[in-house]
Amino acid sequence: MKIKMIFRKIKQHPEIAISMILLSISAYYFVGAQTFRTHLKMLNPDAFNDGDIVRISDAIDGDEIKVTKNDGSHTVIRIVGIQSNSIQTKWGGQCFDYLKNHFVGKTAKIFLNSKKNKADKTGRVLAYVHVVTDGQFTRDIGLDLVKEGLAIVYTKYDFLRINDYLQDERKAEDQKNGLWGDTDAAKRAKAFKLSWQQAREKKK
Repeated sequence: MKIKMIFRKIKQHPEIAISMILLSISAYYFVGAQTFRTHLKMLNPDAFNDGDIVRISDAIDGDEIKVTKNDGSHTVIRIVGIQSNSIQTKWGGQCFDYLKNHFVGKTAKIFLNSKKNKADKTGRVLAYVHVVTDGQFTRDIGLDLVKEGLAIVYTKYDFLRINDYLQDERKAEDQKNGLWGDTDAAKRAKAFKLSWQQAREKKK
C-alpha cells in the first residue's frame, strides 16, 4: 500500500523522481570515492620510497606483486616497463608461474620510475624490482621476464629503461624465447605494440 502511494506521488510530482535519482547518483559516487580512498590507504603507496628493501610476499599476475617492508607496511607494485597477458592465457599463466616460483618470498630492492608520480591512479607503486645476484641487488625482475619471452615491453608510455628493455626484447624475439616462439602469440604481441605506438603518436 505504501509503495503504491509513493508511485502515485512520483507521478503527480516528477521532480521528486529527479531528486531521488540525483540523490542516488550522489550516494553512488560518495560510496565509490570512500571505497577508493580506503583502497589507497590499504595499499599505502606513500610508505614506499626509492631504494626501499622489501620482501616479495605474493604475485598477483604476471606484472604485479605484493611487497612488505620490515615495519609491516605493504603495497602492490606494478612492475614498470612490461606487460603480461592475462593469467588465464597460456603465456600469461606461464609468466605468473615464473614470477611466483622464482621470486615470491625473496628480498628485493625497489627503484621508482618517477619520484614525482610514484603510484598510478589505482594506488599501485610503479617501480623496477631487483633481487640479489652475486650479493648485489642487480637482477631486474621485469627485464628477466622480457628476456625469457614471458612478458613484452610496455611501450604505451615512456620509461627510463626503455632502450635497454627493447634491446633485450629483440634478442628474445630473435632467439624465439617464450611467446616469441609461438606464432599466434607473437602476432598478438606485435599488434599490441602497434596499437601502443599509434596511441603515443596521437598524443604528440
